[in-house]
Amino acid sequence: MAKKVQNQSSAFGIASLVCSIVAWLAFGIVLAPAAIVFGIVGLARDEKNKGLAIAGLVIGSVGFVVLIYSLAIISAASSVLY
Repeated sequence: MAKKVQNQSSAFGIASLVCSIVAWLAFGIVLAPAAIVFGIVGLARDEKNKGLAIAGLVIGSVGFVVLIYSLAIISAASSVLY
């Protein structure tokens, strides 16, 4: 039974990393927050293998900040043009 719990927690770390990488390529507004949530859940559930969850959390957080910053720049630029 313990083996299954470990695999599920590793799955959250993997899901976080995959979501964060795909968020940089497409669908960032949906997948970056999902990567952050999966990373937090992966960190909370897994005691030994935290590397994937940390990587997904960091990449997802940076991607989300870049996305928000880009949307703010585009919004500001479009309001100046009109």
